Amino acid sequence: MPKPALVGEPYDWDEPPHLNRAELMTLVTDQACSATEALTSDVDVPDQWWTDLRAAQDTGESWGVTMAGYDVATLYVLALRAPDTATKLHDTFADIVDSPDGRRAQLLVISRYPRRGDNAGEFMDYADDLHRHARTLLDSAG
Repeated sequence: MPKPALVGEPYDWDEPPHLNRAELMTLVTDQACSATEALTSDVDVPDQWWTDLRAAQDTGESWGVTMAGYDVATLYVLALRAPDTATKLHDTFADIVDSPDGRRAQLLVISRYPRRGDNAGEFMDYADDLHRHARTLLDSAG
């Protein structure tokens, strides 16, 4: 699985209430799984792709300073409309997704996307799915 390499040092700046990070990375020329952040249909990739994805994640989360499991939670939450892919993501990363930190990370991801829909029109039609998933996570917490 191609993983972009960081070129130089990341640049962080604070614009309250957000901490921002810019990173220059090498270009990956493979075709993307989706033209948008949220999957709207399942991806058809070989089992080795999932193994490579897991290995890439296990190598380290270097996409910014976030809570444990945030990157996996982002992938999982944004795949909810592609049920077979979401299931495969869950199975590949069950130890992360189903952990307390993984559930909290999913809730954090979910809390961020509806605001993007309010501001830019993105994810407006996804809000109901996100709220439903958040309710499932909260109900399972007891």
